[in-house]
Parts: sequence; C-alpha cells; structure tokens
Amino acid sequence: MTTYPTLLTIVQTTCDELGLVRPSVVVSSSDLQIRQIFACVNRELRELQQNYDWTALQTEYDLYVGQPITTTGNTTLAGYQITNIPSTAGIVAGLWVCNAQNVPVAARVLSVDSATQVTLSEPATATATGVSCVFAQDTYPEPQDFDRFINQTWWDRTNRWALMGPDSPQIDQWHRSGVVTIGPRRHFRQIGYNNFQFQPSDFNNDFNGDFNSQTSIGINNYRLWPPPGATDTPINLVFEYISSNCVLSNVGAPQPNFQADTDVPLIDPNALILGAKWRFWQIKGFDYAAMQAEYRDYVDRKYANDGGAKTLSMASLRDRFLINSGQVADGSWPGPTVSGT
Repeated sequence: MTTYPTLLTIVQTTCDELGLVRPSVVVSSSDLQIRQIFACVNRELRELQQNYDWTALQTEYDLYVGQPITTTGNTTLAGYQITNIPSTAGIVAGLWVCNAQNVPVAARVLSVDSATQVTLSEPATATATGVSCVFAQDTYPEPQDFDRFINQTWWDRTNRWALMGPDSPQIDQWHRSGVVTIGPRRHFRQIGYNNFQFQPSDFNNDFNGDFNSQTSIGINNYRLWPPPGATDTPINLVFEYISSNCVLSNVGAPQPNFQADTDVPLIDPNALILGAKWRFWQIKGFDYAAMQAEYRDYVDRKYANDGGAKTLSMASLRDRFLINSGQVADGSWPGPTVSGT
C-alpha cells in the first residue's frame, strides 16, 4: 500500500527543490511566499483531478428507486392545484412528477402546499373529483462529491439493461412533450437545480446546508424518463463517477482540497510538487519551461500507468470463442422447451 506524504511534507519538499526556506506550518502560515506555494499546490490538485479519470477517484453510485405514491385528488379546469389529496406525505417539490387524468404529461410538483394540496407546473385540462393520481420521484440529487460521469456505466441492474442516455435537452423534451412518450428503455439526463424556480427564502440563509442535504435538490440532478411506475418498481440503478474529493484528512474524511497541514492527497504527490514548482516559477516571472516539460513528462507517465491496460493483439481472432456483450441479447430469450415438441 502506497503511503502518501502530508501537505506539509509536499510544501517542504517544493521549497527544498526551489532553494527556499522550508516552513514548519503551511495552512496557518503568514509568510506570503508559503501561502503562494500552498495555493499552487491546491491549484495543481484541482487541475490533475479535472484532467484525468484517476482510478483512486472512481466511485460507484447505487440508486434505489422505490414505488410511486398512488392516491386521489380533485382538479379544476386551468388550475395548477390538485386538492383534497388524502395525504401529501413523502412528495417533494421539484423531485416528483404527477401522472393523473386531466393533467398534461410530465407535470412537475412545484410546491407541496399543505397535507392535502400540491401545485403543479401544468394546469389541469378539466374539472373532476376523485381523480386517480400517481406521484413519482423521477429526479434524484447526485452524490455530494459528484464531479463528472464515467461514460457507459449507466445500468438498470434489476432488468439487466443499460440505460439510454444521457439524453440531450432536445431529446428529453421530445419524450416529455411530443406524441411518442414511451419507448422500450428507460432514459436519463443530467439537469441543474435552477429549473425548479427557487425563491431566495427556499434556502433559509443556508445555501450549503440545503444543497448538501441528502433529501434536497442538488446543484446537479439525475432525472429519469419515463418516471417510475407502480408496475416497474422497485428498481436498482447504478452509475460510476469521478469524485471531487481528492484529499483525505488525518482522520480519513474525504474532501475536495487541502485544508490542514496533515491532509494527504489521493493523487500522486510528486505530480503536485512538480506542478507547484513550475506554477510558482511562472508567477514569479522566471523561465519555467524546463520545469513544465519535466512535469508534463512525469504526468504523462502516470496517466499511462494508472489502472493498467489490456495487451492489444495485432492479429484478429478467427472465432469469438467466449461470450461477450456483443453476442448477448438484452432479452426475449425463449422459454424452456420439452424434448420432441
């Protein structure tokens, strides 16, 4: 197991190689030069995290999609409210949609007004009493440390199907607003928070707290189409992503950057040292080309070796003698047969 040095050791080594006085502290230092090197290390950390899908940052997210809430309510022509619902418990504004008679497809819950009423994003097309309503959660906040998807990892494990997507806004609207709304597969897209029409009071002066809550709407969200129904749930979905957390505290807590002298990086520390050196030299106006070239050579080697790679054959195989994803159908397998029939 590789043991990486702390932030203090990284900055001390950087200073040693640059011929500067090594510090005894970094984060709390009042020395402007040390603070500048500290900023360069954090900048280099973020650049490396963004530039490559490091295996140390690859994370799996398992999403359990439960059954929707089936209930009743009253609609009013051109009205946005559904009233007289027996209970609105569990319904969350922005994250849930409503499928009901006299309600346009993909109408979203804009607010939960009371224990018996919700407001939708689309007005009802008729007045009716005791309408059957299905409220389903189709939008899920992505993990707090989510940075970006790892492509081709989106799967429905319950049905053993790959999810379709990520859909573009155009395709998503074609599904939700067009004539043909349902296909044989479940689709997904990534969507931001600001389409939920928030008001400043929604955050209660605690923006970070609201967005870090597991039950709140996040900066980015994972949205499904079609919305989960009563007959196709529960289902287990999965995808992999690159975490924004590339540092561990001295107690093992993941975090996105260095915050204490005892923090340890999850990305190669030598790359951080080489990167901080040429960035610091560039800021000072010195010739940094040689340092930058050395840095790039080192990082390219780390890219090439991270996670390993298959040995590629220059000769083609006559037969695919092993089962692979290109040979296995998604479904419609024949059932058991009886000999002689």
